[in-house]
Amino acid sequence: MRILVAPQEYKGTLTAAEAARAIADGLRASLPGAEIDLLPLADGGPGTAEALLAATGGERRSNAAHDPLMRPIVADWALLSSGVAVIECAACVTTCHGPL
Repeated sequence: MRILVAPQEYKGTLTAAEAARAIADGLRASLPGAEIDLLPLADGGPGTAEALLAATGGERRSNAAHDPLMRPIVADWALLSSGVAVIECAACVTTCHGPL
């Protein structure tokens, strides 16, 4: 049996990649012979960079940015293994690590 696990994030609790791994762990426990493929998803909003990193490889990076009120913050972005940068606009609003 082959199973595709393709969840979106569970807002405020698990990223899409974490949810996929947790679901796969449960499936492996109950269906030890199953072949399980993970494909975390996102709808273009928060979690998109993380889902693309999980699917294609690369690394998460952080840089100085400004929030909508022009306050300095540090926002995360993804550099995919292909060299493509993924920047979530929401990162400047929802993924703030505090002032620089």
